Amino acid sequence: MAKIRAWRDAHSTSANILSLQYKATLGQHLIVPPGFNASVGKELALGTQTIFDFSTFQEGEVRFDPWDDSRMRLRGSEVPEFSGEEGYSGAYRLNVLVQHHGLASFLTTAVTVCDVIDSMWDHFALAPEAHAGKLPVYQIEAPFAWQSKQYPGTRYKPVYSLIGWVVREPSAFGRRLIEAPKPLQMTTTEALAAPANDALFNSATPQHSEAQPQKGQKKASTKPQKDDTLNDVVPF
Repeated sequence: MAKIRAWRDAHSTSANILSLQYKATLGQHLIVPPGFNASVGKELALGTQTIFDFSTFQEGEVRFDPWDDSRMRLRGSEVPEFSGEEGYSGAYRLNVLVQHHGLASFLTTAVTVCDVIDSMWDHFALAPEAHAGKLPVYQIEAPFAWQSKQYPGTRYKPVYSLIGWVVREPSAFGRRLIEAPKPLQMTTTEALAAPANDALFNSATPQHSEAQPQKGQKKASTKPQKDDTLNDVVPF
């Protein structure tokens, strides 16, 4: 994996930071120059590497016209209740270092994308590498296509595969806004204590135990019965 310094031409600042956008109707990641919209964005190729800086993770409400992000708060802080006011949408925002492009602000109001970022955050918060102050490196994969009665046409959920971890360099990412997550603390006594529900395991009836048939009786069939409820197709 290339060093972070090779990923950018120059350190980005808040005044000239790029924009990373995801188009759910096309399944495309776009890198957009400062001050422009997606119409001039450049599509990122599959396999492009990205570093999500979760120390800049914000959530809350935004309004695009006129612009208002004053209701956004850092993850872990108290977030104002959603107002339901016209023009405002729930959003996530964090900085992402994009291979061959540099630091970009990733703002999304799409529920599908927010769900993916939530899952990434949950993994990040429990990872030993994150506890050591490192950031995850993800590779952009082919998006997952899905359809819903709520939305016409096909939508695409972004897919990222974790491929490594890097030290968070302030020269590349700027000041840390959220402290690195702490590992869960548990005392030795708590770790070694048997859970209160362990007794349930001792009382369980073995699944494959068989009663011997009485003389003149046929042995019960052990062939599994068809159960349509077990045949649901789970897409992920």
